[in-house]
Amino acid sequence: MEARAAAAPTYVRRESAPRRAWAWLKKRALNIYAGFAIAYLLIPIAVIIAFSFNNPAGKYNFTWEGFTLKHWADVFSLPDSWYMPGSPAPSANDPSSCRFASETRSVDRNHSGPDQYFGADSPSRRN
Repeated sequence: MEARAAAAPTYVRRESAPRRAWAWLKKRALNIYAGFAIAYLLIPIAVIIAFSFNNPAGKYNFTWEGFTLKHWADVFSLPDSWYMPGSPAPSANDPSSCRFASETRSVDRNHSGPDQYFGADSPSRRN
């Protein structure tokens, strides 16, 4: 039996740390970008939700004064200022008693001009 000579260990060159970091970033860049975009969109909503539980000392709600549930006490009730002054409360079966119905009708009645209607049936396109 012949003794085999021990082979010299082969070294595998490992990529440098910056190259590995760049490869990791390229593989996950879209996910990271999407995460930042979603956070950018959702953080303002979270702030609004958080400040809805604030108890402001005055008219403005810029600083946190304390926790309260008074704004959420009657979530599904309508305030008195929702109705137009001098008009009765709106009926569920009467769409014209909407808060802005009279304003909308007056705007439609007073509007005139070539841009009154849009689309294929507009008077300005019938030429």
